Amino acid sequence: MRHLPALAALVVCACAGGEPAGGPPQLTEIWSLDGFSNPESVLLAPDGETLFVSNVAGEAGARDGEGFISRVSLAGDIEELRWVEGLNAPKGMALHEGRLYVSDIDAVAVIDIAAGEIVERITVPDAVFLNDVAATEDGRIFVSDSGSARIFEIADGAAELFLESEAEFAGVNGLTPDGDALLVASMDTGELARVSLSDGVFTLIAGGMENADGVVRAPGGGYIVSSWPGRLFWVDEASGEAQILSDRVEDEVYMNDFALIGDVLVIPHWNPSTLSAHRIE
Repeated sequence: MRHLPALAALVVCACAGGEPAGGPPQLTEIWSLDGFSNPESVLLAPDGETLFVSNVAGEAGARDGEGFISRVSLAGDIEELRWVEGLNAPKGMALHEGRLYVSDIDAVAVIDIAAGEIVERITVPDAVFLNDVAATEDGRIFVSDSGSARIFEIADGAAELFLESEAEFAGVNGLTPDGDALLVASMDTGELARVSLSDGVFTLIAGGMENADGVVRAPGGGYIVSSWPGRLFWVDEASGEAQILSDRVEDEVYMNDFALIGDVLVIPHWNPSTLSAHRIE
């Protein structure tokens, strides 16, 4: 069921006085939608009108075949709850040439979007807990392994190690392409970093965000980072300061791997199994 907000503003950064241009954004809730089963990630479909939502449907590491992908309209209506089934615990997703790549514990499932079916499963050697997936403009596909501090690259139907570092990538989670680099959010370190795709050089952007999950560049500057227990952060790119935009920890509203469509941030909430959309102002 879709719910329109009773109040316009979801949350405003708790700062004294007004913020100058380029400062922390404000988020205004547009709609919320229930009926999911532990949604973890959301992604805009190639048609530009539909959202894909991954549903873990149970425990994060359970190989139970209960996971599925939903299709949702940008207006906040479920078009097909169980569009693709037969996954275990699907999390991060990425698009490339009509295929949807989905992390699924220790493998990456490849879905033919036109057919709406799984056409391949790419096993990732020694993977512990695959999490996010990212695809660059030139077709390079990466997947994070939160359980082993590693980032893998998928090429020619196989996975190979791209980077590994317990010090830099402990609990590695969110991956977002950023020009010639990846933005990387890590849970255990609580850090946001930029990693060069050419030589793997690690550049720290910000810290202090325990259980960091998704990351996007904010439309007005800086970065927005989700923290799955229920927080959203805004990171000032110049100073590296992380400020809390929203804190729903006490409400047990998790903030997972979101998607930015124009100026609208769509957030999956593993708990309480909902999806919400917020305009960034």
